Amino acid sequence: LTVPQMNIWNTEMFYSGTNINNICGDVEFKEKINFEVIEKAINYTIKNNDTLNYRIEIDNGNPVCRCDIFSDLKLKIYNLKTEKELKELKEKISNTKFDLKEDRLVNFVGYTLKDKQNGIIGVFHHLCTDAWGVSLFIDRAIKVYEELLDGNFDEKEYPKYSEYVKENEEYLNSEKFNNDKEFWKGLFKEEPELTYISNNKSLFNPKSE
Repeated sequence: LTVPQMNIWNTEMFYSGTNINNICGDVEFKEKINFEVIEKAINYTIKNNDTLNYRIEIDNGNPVCRCDIFSDLKLKIYNLKTEKELKELKEKISNTKFDLKEDRLVNFVGYTLKDKQNGIIGVFHHLCTDAWGVSLFIDRAIKVYEELLDGNFDEKEYPKYSEYVKENEEYLNSEKFNNDKEFWKGLFKEEPELTYISNNKSLFNPKSE
């Protein structure tokens, strides 16, 4: 894992059994969705974003990412009758905990409400993306969906996280890194005064909404 991912992993271990690292969102469509096409658009966008195909494995006690062979996500559709049912569905999806040893790090469901309202609900684990990444995913998937409907779909090329990992490894083995390291060691040669942070977990609610 990269340093940012290790920070997320440590949070996951500290609040084990919670959904603290779930990033959730939903998109409501004003027109009737073609769920077969939106499923294709979601799968295409997942397939072409390498982090969304990650599985987590433990190698000699350390967590590592394995970029899994892509498999289609089957979009489960819920037919709802009331706004209350929609609210409960969103809460259910956002509260679903990922099994990091078994699950892919992203999931989607679709819904209809009285045949007048429909949409998709997504949940991502923070190990594979952040809130900005979720907004990019939604924009890309909707664009693919619209192009598929119009019959003018073009293949897309998205930046890969693996390229960032490679650049990060090159930096860690560079002279610039050594210079930066010496700078910060000098800056913190004397330990700064500690600030008080409560270690009382009851003061913090790790629930992801």
